[in-house]
Amino acid sequence: MAGHGVYGCTFIPAPRCANGSVFKEVHGLPAVGKITIENTDDELHIGQALMGLPLADLYFALPTDECEPAQLPRAVTKDCPVITENPSAKLNMLIMPDGGKTMDDYMTDPERCTTHMKKILIHLLEGGIIYQDAGYVHNDIHPGNILVDKFNIARYIDFHAVLQIDLIRNDDFLSQFEALFYLNKMFKD
Repeated sequence: MAGHGVYGCTFIPAPRCANGSVFKEVHGLPAVGKITIENTDDELHIGQALMGLPLADLYFALPTDECEPAQLPRAVTKDCPVITENPSAKLNMLIMPDGGKTMDDYMTDPERCTTHMKKILIHLLEGGIIYQDAGYVHNDIHPGNILVDKFNIARYIDFHAVLQIDLIRNDDFLSQFEALFYLNKMFKD
């Protein structure tokens, strides 16, 4: 297991699917399996929409497929609270490329962090602009949802909380005010 959070757990390499499918690579990188009890349809749909953007692989670690995971041994899942606390829940797995370590892990190396942080932040801003120009707001950006690979390239992950900008924009003043307040609050936090 590579990591866990409230969403579920990530496994590198991705576990086998219940239907027997095996994903070893995605876009030339090792395949990661994100196992969750949440519905993965929306996140997969957003990932497929973003895949058509120029240079999407450089800015996002996008899910490319989904399946029900095969039964995993208890020894593998014992540290995954989503699985151990919900033993009868239906599990879903998203398949995505390995984008590296989370920003939290990356920042534990002060020398590497200070040397490359400006480049990483500029790269993240570029990705945010591409994302917004495509009509989306990530809505869950934090160090755990940013991966940094061995080449110091940062990628956004976890697209389950995405908002489409068209849903925010309309002619109702109150809705515009609420959206501006919400976005302003999001950037201050």
